[in-house]
Amino acid sequence: MPFNLTSPNTAEFTVDFVDSFGTAYTPSSASITLVYLINNISNSSSVTLTLDNGHWEASWSSVGVDVPSSVTWTVISSCYPGPAQIGTIRIIDP
Repeated sequence: MPFNLTSPNTAEFTVDFVDSFGTAYTPSSASITLVYLINNISNSSSVTLTLDNGHWEASWSSVGVDVPSSVTWTVISSCYPGPAQIGTIRIIDP
């Protein structure tokens, strides 16, 4: 389900990792990759998630991103080569 983010603003991410049995685990590292448009040209950035009180957290600023547009994001961890979670943010006018 896409989330709306008015531009310019900051998206805050909080991630918990669980396996297919529902058991929580803590990878040694995790990051989120975002793909977005600036001046109608595809860009990407990777943000390191930091562990805080058992939750992985990161923030990303939408400053400069085309409005309106969609940003796809992918969370990955050191425990598994594939994506742990993917999603979409819609960048909208205030």
